[in-house]
Amino acid sequence: MGNNEEENKESKIIDFLYKDSSLINSFYSQIFGGDIVAVEKSILDGQESNDTLSGTMAVVKGESTSKEISQRKQIQNINPYDYKIIKLLDKLSLEENNLTSSNLYSIVSVKGSLYFRDYDVLTKLLPFMGKSGLLPEFNQSMPGVTGGKGNKNKITIGDMLSKAIELLPYGLEFDIETKNNKDAVCIIKENGLCISSNDILRAYGRKMPGEWVVIGILDKREVNSRTNGNQFKSVMDSALSEFVNLIADSKDNIIRPIVIYRELEVG
Repeated sequence: MGNNEEENKESKIIDFLYKDSSLINSFYSQIFGGDIVAVEKSILDGQESNDTLSGTMAVVKGESTSKEISQRKQIQNINPYDYKIIKLLDKLSLEENNLTSSNLYSIVSVKGSLYFRDYDVLTKLLPFMGKSGLLPEFNQSMPGVTGGKGNKNKITIGDMLSKAIELLPYGLEFDIETKNNKDAVCIIKENGLCISSNDILRAYGRKMPGEWVVIGILDKREVNSRTNGNQFKSVMDSALSEFVNLIADSKDNIIRPIVIYRELEVG
């Protein structure tokens, strides 16, 4: 049984899609009492030496058949790279979590289907979709909203969406959907991706192939009911709250990913 488990582990390798180096370094330092710069590996290197024999006229000159083996220790400094992540994950020993019953503000491990969203691409795509007529709904008038007299000044659904997307802070995110149909939004940084955002869209589209594991900090967006005594600030806060409500659901689970990966079979 034990041998089968070991063989199983050896036949798999981890394919990292995302790594947040800042969080990895911070948590590693807190748990192990410092950062890791290099992994030291010792190798015993054997060398053979031959002795040359000289003989009299009666003995032919030649080499001895005796060989001396000398051992020397080689030290190699290896870049830790993924070693640090593997050691950190091993120490955390996380089991797969259920989003419904997981504690907020804790580190969780969630497995499921992964969907990619790039808001920067959307800002360029939506105006084209409206003008090209690829989505007829885009050219329908917004109910109850007009931009002036006449049909030319009507405000369409496409116009409203394009303006809203332009206001969004550009960013990238993944949605992970678990087997029990619970999902979470994963806010990510471009420099944490192991494959560029452009290559993700070009190669895979929105849905990433296979089953993925997201390990990160589970949060939830809190509804801000605080009011400000200053009228100007109060109006600004209300405008920002309405804007946030437009693009985010207060029921959404939010995960700040430490790593996102899947397991690959070897051979």
